[in-house]
Amino acid sequence: MKIWWGANIFWIIAYAVITIIIYVRKVDGSGVVQTPGLKTATFIVWTSFIILVFFVQMIIYFVMKRNVKQ
Repeated sequence: MKIWWGANIFWIIAYAVITIIIYVRKVDGSGVVQTPGLKTATFIVWTSFIILVFFVQMIIYFVMKRNVKQ
């Protein structure tokens, strides 16, 4: 269970750091100048990925919780 909590802390820190990077950078890796619209689109894609990770972690949590009770 400690590994699961460690993974959660990792994802929270990764989310915060990458969100800051998205909003601070002026040019992305391909050389495209980042406008507020592009930054928002990138943030939406990033947040969608994190939501998917959250749901997978909740499924893993409930499976682990069920196995501990048995």
